[in-house]
Amino acid sequence: MNVLIFSDERKWEADLTASSVYSIFPAANVYTADEKCREGIQAWIDNLPYPYLLTVRAGTKLLPAFRSEVERALQSLQLETLGWIIFSVSEAGPSVFEVDHHSTPVLWKRGCIREGLTKGFANRAFLPFPKLLVTDKQAQATDVGWSGTTVAATGFMLPKRIMARLGKPDVERKFIVPILTSATSAPALSLGGPDISILLCAYNEENYIPWAVRSVLAQTYSAWELIIVDDASSDATAALLTVFMPDSRIHYIRNETNQGKAHSLNRGLQEAHGRWIMELDADDWLVPECLELMMTVAGGDAGETALWYSDYYEWVELRSGELRFKGLRRSLSTIDGQRLLEHAVPLAPRFYRKETLLRIGGWYTEDPSGGRLYEDFEMIVRLLNTFPIAYVPTALYHRRLHPSSITRRHTYSYGDWKKWLENSRHRKG
Repeated sequence: MNVLIFSDERKWEADLTASSVYSIFPAANVYTADEKCREGIQAWIDNLPYPYLLTVRAGTKLLPAFRSEVERALQSLQLETLGWIIFSVSEAGPSVFEVDHHSTPVLWKRGCIREGLTKGFANRAFLPFPKLLVTDKQAQATDVGWSGTTVAATGFMLPKRIMARLGKPDVERKFIVPILTSATSAPALSLGGPDISILLCAYNEENYIPWAVRSVLAQTYSAWELIIVDDASSDATAALLTVFMPDSRIHYIRNETNQGKAHSLNRGLQEAHGRWIMELDADDWLVPECLELMMTVAGGDAGETALWYSDYYEWVELRSGELRFKGLRRSLSTIDGQRLLEHAVPLAPRFYRKETLLRIGGWYTEDPSGGRLYEDFEMIVRLLNTFPIAYVPTALYHRRLHPSSITRRHTYSYGDWKKWLENSRHRKG
């Protein structure tokens, strides 16, 4: 039996689980994967001598009765399209994705794990929520034709801390599982082309950009194109994005030299075919209904509203890479340029009327940073001089705060930049 133990920092829990595995499967091939070695999982799976794999959460104790439960499950896995069987403390409800499968043992066909978007369990760049690895792989496999089932089992004991959480509200499952389960094969664009052009600019964002792209693929509104402008990244950004290129709605552009955010946005704007422009930062992601709701509001606007924004959810990235949910952030419902600059809190998401962006010449690149910092504030302040902007009172965006972001690394420069903008005449032109 091949057994993959998903672990965290509690090594003693992984050792307990491994010991219980060997007690009922003495010849088991066991691999313990914590966050630091998640990248090595796929190489291990590729070299397995046996076509089935059991995944189990560290701290789980397997009991003697579990052996016969696994043997019965192996018989069921002979069905051609059945890819996994979940061993649960009770039968699953109407959707197998409503259960915390990362906490309960799952028996897999190896071929099922090797299919889907990530061709294995996702790394943090593709899924920054490791406890949803199993749910994610089930969703990916479902998307390419596999199915799974759940059976009640008595041959294992979950850790008390896991049992205490089962059935209770889980913010990660609430917000992230809909993204994992909404991703489907790309529909063909209508003859009229995309309605929305999403601009995603990136410079050395290999740790973030795949998850941002996945949130676009999960949108309930499909008439979009995603224009990725790679600002001469020196990391693996380009290589990671190749898995998304079969989707004809995704376009990749690379700058030969690093030019900054405003220059990259302008390049994307020139390539855009949609009437509306959505700006997405590479380290953030969208709520699945974001584009649909923005189109409902913007499509019914007969005036010259230039920009729509909404509330957003905020997450803080710890040094370990773990994301902690900080809550809902309400945006200012009414705003002027001075108020925006005083609060210094970005509006997100930013959904623009493309015609308006073109009329004012796109993003400004002649500020003291050369268009590398606070280009969003500059654009909004300039739009407010001539056009109305509108607030959509619902959360449509997830914003990630982390110490390596360019804004966080240049916080000290905001005061000088703000004085420059307040004294500048270009924004009134």
